[in-house]
Amino acid sequence: MKSPGTQKGFVDTLRLSETELHTLLKDMDERDRESDVGLADLRSSQRLHYSVSTPIVLHIVQEDLSDTHFLAHPRNISSGGMAFLHGSYLHAGTRCRFAMKALDGGINAIQGEVVHCRHVKDRVHEVGFRFDSEIDPNAFVDHAAMVANEADAAGAPATVIFGHAIVIEMSVDQRPLLSFELGRYGLWVETYEEVAQGMDALGPGVSILLICKRSVDAMGGMVISGLRRKGYEGPVVLIGDDEGVIDIDDFAGTLKRPIGNDAIQSMLKEHLVTPSVDSEALLSDRWTESNFRGHIWRYLESLSSRVDQLNGLMEAGDLSEFELVCNEVAASAVGYGYRKISKTATELAQSLQSEQQDQLEDQFKELEELTRQACRLRKDLCD
Repeated sequence: MKSPGTQKGFVDTLRLSETELHTLLKDMDERDRESDVGLADLRSSQRLHYSVSTPIVLHIVQEDLSDTHFLAHPRNISSGGMAFLHGSYLHAGTRCRFAMKALDGGINAIQGEVVHCRHVKDRVHEVGFRFDSEIDPNAFVDHAAMVANEADAAGAPATVIFGHAIVIEMSVDQRPLLSFELGRYGLWVETYEEVAQGMDALGPGVSILLICKRSVDAMGGMVISGLRRKGYEGPVVLIGDDEGVIDIDDFAGTLKRPIGNDAIQSMLKEHLVTPSVDSEALLSDRWTESNFRGHIWRYLESLSSRVDQLNGLMEAGDLSEFELVCNEVAASAVGYGYRKISKTATELAQSLQSEQQDQLEDQFKELEELTRQACRLRKDLCD
């Protein structure tokens, strides 16, 4: 098999097959996770996984190599620099230029210098590279692929399922375990010990409910009918044995203890989003931050309401209030990882200020479409 980076006119010093490169990167990622505990919070900028199907072009700025361009295989990227694999040793201080393709298709020339280089194995070296000027790494990183990569690295399948899961589990030991296992598939998970608390948390945005046998017994066995009366129409999965459960046929499924990863995977694929990522969905740049997923999930409801409010203000001709709400959307959207929505809302407000009202309708339609794409993660907001 040819090296994944074989391109005419460029030198691929690694000379690894696709399989060899994939295995190497996976092993390095696993090693880094084991040795990196606690370091992430100390870094000045967040490192994002950055692996591309086509290697990036590297030009080492030296007179004797002026006509030679190499292929580099990136590992991760931040606003201040990047780590990449190369087939020879590069000394600290070596000046380099990269030709990097952004998500919008544009080619960016980025300059900087090598800060360190270490031998990995055979001819493989890992190079730490510092940019001359800070960049926006989100312009290069496919966040949907990043979520899938993290799930795969954690032992979960490449299928990433977006949703909100409620777990009612009386066992103090099982709650964190279930939260972790479900969370690494991409779900926002809330766990409750008490049945009443879990029931109170049920709302239109909940994708799936998992409830343990002891909690079912506490409800007198008739679970589904009670949930339907409360207005919850989503799937309900029983955790444990089904002995004595009167309405067991109405459950979406049963997870027998001990719960294996294969059982969780099958259950999620059957009852929630089957494709790893909805191709039309607009994903938050921050969805990979598991502790922030709940905030993003709730924000989508607020965002949808804000855009409905803007529609009403436009129809009423209240442009002063319209501009105020646009600025609020722009300020909040970027914080929740929706840079495109923030940019469009900012442009809307700017069009009002410059009295370019002929652009308002098209820009507002774009904002509505982006919001619709973001809210596809919450089926209750798509109805």
